Amino acid sequence: MRRRFGETRTADVLVVLLAWSLSTPGVSGTAFAAQLIIGGPASIALLWRRERPVLVVCISLACTLALLLLVPHPVLPAALAWALYSVGRRTPSRVAWTTGAISGLLYGGMLVVLHLTGAPMLARDGDGPLLSALLLAVLLQLPIVLLVALGNLVRLRHELKERDLAESARNAVQVERARLARELHDVVAHHITTMNVLLGMARTVLRQDPGRAEETIVTAERNGRDAIAELRQLLHVLRAERPGGTRDDDHAAGVDLLPSLADRAREAGQHVTLEVTGEPFPLPATVDHTVYRIVQEALTNSRKHASGAMVTVTVKYLAGMIDVLVGDDGPAGRSTTATEGFGLRGMAERVALCGGELRIEAVPQGGFRVHARIPADQGADRR
Repeated sequence: MRRRFGETRTADVLVVLLAWSLSTPGVSGTAFAAQLIIGGPASIALLWRRERPVLVVCISLACTLALLLLVPHPVLPAALAWALYSVGRRTPSRVAWTTGAISGLLYGGMLVVLHLTGAPMLARDGDGPLLSALLLAVLLQLPIVLLVALGNLVRLRHELKERDLAESARNAVQVERARLARELHDVVAHHITTMNVLLGMARTVLRQDPGRAEETIVTAERNGRDAIAELRQLLHVLRAERPGGTRDDDHAAGVDLLPSLADRAREAGQHVTLEVTGEPFPLPATVDHTVYRIVQEALTNSRKHASGAMVTVTVKYLAGMIDVLVGDDGPAGRSTTATEGFGLRGMAERVALCGGELRIEAVPQGGFRVHARIPADQGADRR
């Protein structure tokens, strides 16, 4: 997964350089050298602000207190400010606020002591030294509170976003499982109904035509074996409540409807080429459904993320297996996690239930591919 620029080492180095450059505002000579030397470790520590935010605050605070003894200045240094934001961004609220409170007390206490001893930091005409020192300490807490609060706010928003994505993924999986459960019901009901009709026919003609009755019973037996095989594929799918109470006719989709699916995609403006190779053979209903859904979701994702790209759909009938490849020539650099979406996650679950493999990958030269290989019993009865 590609990291955001703000979390790369290049961004870390830029942060260090920026904090170091801001550690020497308007000073020269000995003061400049002191701020440059002592402020250096505080800035370099920011390289570990994500992994060890509390330790980085301690290092920055220690350097800042040492620097105040040499160059009194009532401004929060950039390195310490960034460290306080990071501790709010990367640690639990209790740890962040405790660290911020201790930092504020130590830094404010040092400034108050320096102010009371006559350090020329903040002139307050008409006020006594104690009142001026206390006012300085109170004013100093405001930026510390704001920095920790800002870090906490960003962290909470990030956690809420991740929680929403996880909840959406769980909901998508539940919806997909409910759909699979409905398809399981339809497949089993089809086979059982067919078996019931065939056995009724066999009983009717048993006395008059035993040969025909035997042939009918063999056909019913084959239907029973097919039903058991498909039941085993979907046995661990839990039946979920059907939302909305509306009928879903998605179980009617299969490989035979891929040409019409491609035609609808072309009508929507996509450039789609469909190729079916090999000798077609009857597919189990669950495999038939899954092939259709893979192509449908891949076309949808290509339309959303690579509008105008050429899409090639290839379906190969192999020995005991069906191979499905959907690829486009869209722009390079498309992220797998951003493009995959919840629909293809559901397809991955479908393929796994059928005992197959699904690969979703971006092509370095440009484009995106969805590739599935699913075992298929050639003796299965087609829907």
